[in-house]
Amino acid sequence: MRSRIRRLLLVALFLALISSPVLCIEIKTDATKKTRQTVKPRTDSAPAKSVPDTSATEKVSVPDAVKYGTLSLMKPKSGDRFVQGNDMMIEWSKKGNIPSRCFRIGLIKDGAEVLQITSSVCVNGYKWKVPMDIWGSDFKVKVETTDKKVAAESAPFTIVNAKADLTVGQLTVTPQTLDAGQEAVIRARIDNAGQGKSEPMKAFIVMGFCGLTTYGGAKKIEYAVPSLNFGDHTYITHTEKFPVGGDVCVSVIVGTFWTPGSGDHMLPDQKTVHVSVRGGNPPDLVACIYNPRKVSVGSPAGIMAFVENAGERITPPSKMSIWVEGQGYAEFDVPLLKKGEHRYFSRSVTFQDEGETAFRADVDLNNNVTETNENNNRIVGKIIHRAVQDPAVKTELICSDGKKRQF
Repeated sequence: MRSRIRRLLLVALFLALISSPVLCIEIKTDATKKTRQTVKPRTDSAPAKSVPDTSATEKVSVPDAVKYGTLSLMKPKSGDRFVQGNDMMIEWSKKGNIPSRCFRIGLIKDGAEVLQITSSVCVNGYKWKVPMDIWGSDFKVKVETTDKKVAAESAPFTIVNAKADLTVGQLTVTPQTLDAGQEAVIRARIDNAGQGKSEPMKAFIVMGFCGLTTYGGAKKIEYAVPSLNFGDHTYITHTEKFPVGGDVCVSVIVGTFWTPGSGDHMLPDQKTVHVSVRGGNPPDLVACIYNPRKVSVGSPAGIMAFVENAGERITPPSKMSIWVEGQGYAEFDVPLLKKGEHRYFSRSVTFQDEGETAFRADVDLNNNVTETNENNNRIVGKIIHRAVQDPAVKTELICSDGKKRQF
């Protein structure tokens, strides 16, 4: 009986222990030392694993060809012609993922946008009235999404002037390289690229050395251009002898005025051909001064220098300077000079004391001109400044090549 009661008490104690949240087991190793192990209870949910934090703003790089679709221009087509003031249809199609439902349209010329046709259109087509101030060839239309992520350009087309528009279609000079004294044939084609019939007009052949910044001193020949219907053309032909060597610019200009660059900017009413004329010997720039230069003390005096082309060919533009000891440089532009032609330049100086001062003149300071003699571009002299000059001291013209001249 007692053993049965003992067994029941042991079972009750076991059940009480296993129902406790912490189970402590005491193990006796010896009579003096005890070790206690603590077993933590197991929970139903396991700890969360560490997951890298991916920000919502981070994007995976995907090529545009994968992300977005494409646009295709159906109108205008290659070779289309549109007249000023008329309507022009612009149509395109979409394929794939296009990020915007609205589009911007621009007019392109020579790779640059010259006009915004519309800032936003939300269908796949647009009717555009061609302005009256734009005309010419090789225009393109560019259609792009308003966010500029997808774009396409049309084939080239032409905008025709609603009025007559005379232009220089072609210009040739044969031969383009020749010897001085040889003849060349200049031939130009004048086109009416406008929609209307042109009035009788003028065309000019203008010839001058290419270094000239103005055609004021150039040779010009005037021709009459008859009335031309749209698409018609006429030719002008001229034979010219080039007597002097150098780089010659031959221009043909159609219109009321013969000044280059005076016409419209849309179609070329001027064309220019460069002609190389082989001459004789190269040019030779020579500097000359009056020496000694006698001036009065206390009064402004002009110090003069001359430049002459002592060579054969025409000289391109160059520079000249007049240096005065203690008063620095004065620089001048020297224009083109033909054989034997000269120019003079002057600067003003004032001396307060009596004495003598060195001065010199230099031409072609930067050696821009190829000459027969590159070492005769400087001449040195002196200025005598006195209250009373010695009449026995004579002034003469001296030049950097040592030759005597009279100007």
